[in-house]
Amino acid sequence: MKKSIIIGNWKMNVFPGDGMKIVRKIAKKINKNKKISNLDIVYCPSFLGLADMSKLLNSRLFKNYFLGAQNCFWQDKGNFTGEVSPAWLAKTGCKYVILGHSERMRELRETGEMIQEKIKAVVKNKMTPVVCVGETLDDFAKGINNYVVLDWLIKVLSGVKITSAEEIIIAYEPSWAIGTGRAIRPSHAEYMSKIIKQAMIDIFPLKIVQNNIRIIYGGSVNSKNISSFVAKDLIDGVLIGRASLDPKEFIKMCELII
Repeated sequence: MKKSIIIGNWKMNVFPGDGMKIVRKIAKKINKNKKISNLDIVYCPSFLGLADMSKLLNSRLFKNYFLGAQNCFWQDKGNFTGEVSPAWLAKTGCKYVILGHSERMRELRETGEMIQEKIKAVVKNKMTPVVCVGETLDDFAKGINNYVVLDWLIKVLSGVKITSAEEIIIAYEPSWAIGTGRAIRPSHAEYMSKIIKQAMIDIFPLKIVQNNIRIIYGGSVNSKNISSFVAKDLIDGVLIGRASLDPKEFIKMCELII
């Protein structure tokens, strides 16, 4: 059975020093729960907070806690002003990298081709890509969300290769549920997880899909609804935005997911 995972995406909302305080509060409470070994906890601060957060997570206080980045470039080095190297992220201690988030596609015009190159770079540097996929409200209203999600997964993953020692996480995040307080029905999340899993079987060997790919849900997840999502057999965890900024709320979610 795959371990459950909870990923906190802080976006551009937490100053590095404040982020350290949040993590310490969370760990102090959660470490008392003996079931914590069944859960992977990932924090994704801003780039400025990665170095200090890495030192903190490597201390004895933190077990099953991992560092993630919110994005990266597709080259390890070169004349790419303003970009961040995946190789540098790996050296800093990052284990996960969020890629293809709808906010970046909407605001920064990222394309499927760009995201595929980023996924390859992350895998090459021995980190796990957290690949976001989801439909718009218009897609959902038209009933074409299945096709939109399938087409996107093929576009960003068809050229990606992973071995039995590597992993990919697919985060199903309908863009109309992100930051709106309007989560989708858990039954719909489970249905889309089935669609995603079938797409993974079409792209990767079955054994890789069974052992090395986790499917999670993101979009207005909180302590009131998290149980209804993770209770579904095909959903291995959650990607959380706003709610991960509140230590008490995040602690509740961690306790409910295990």
